[in-house]
Amino acid sequence: MRPAIDHVIPWLYLYSDYLWNLVYSHQTCNSSKSNVIPSETTIQRLEEKNSS
Repeated sequence: MRPAIDHVIPWLYLYSDYLWNLVYSHQTCNSSKSNVIPSETTIQRLEEKNSS
């Protein structure tokens, strides 16, 4: 397993390298996600993580 940094909201939709949009991921998971926008639940978890 190789680590990767994933843009939660893909660059295709939001060109942002800010830390709030980045998470650690497995390279395989990151590649398979591609440019898919995450679910509302995932975005809410990201918001909670970043407000702490």
